[in-house]
Amino acid sequence: MDNQIVNSQGENNAGRRKLRLGFLCFASGIISIIPYYGVPFSAVAVILGILALRRIKRTGESGRAFAISGIVMAIVWRIAWLAITIPLSMLGASGNFLPFLP
Repeated sequence: MDNQIVNSQGENNAGRRKLRLGFLCFASGIISIIPYYGVPFSAVAVILGILALRRIKRTGESGRAFAISGIVMAIVWRIAWLAITIPLSMLGASGNFLPFLP
């Protein structure tokens, strides 16, 4: 059957399966916005996205947009999280975290 997944009725479900993998990447990318707890989800989103893109390239199935958007969201959330937490932790360490209080 040349790398195609066929259900019990003889229908090709390859595109549907691919969409699930891409959607899982997309969902993990959205969940990765949660500070601290989202770090593992961002790693999962990137890994699932890479796996989905490889399979899509090999088989030509659907789900590419979900995979790419999941990877992009995971990376953007992590960069934004680092851009916010690193300066705040530096301010906290220097004692100037609340400069307007007496």
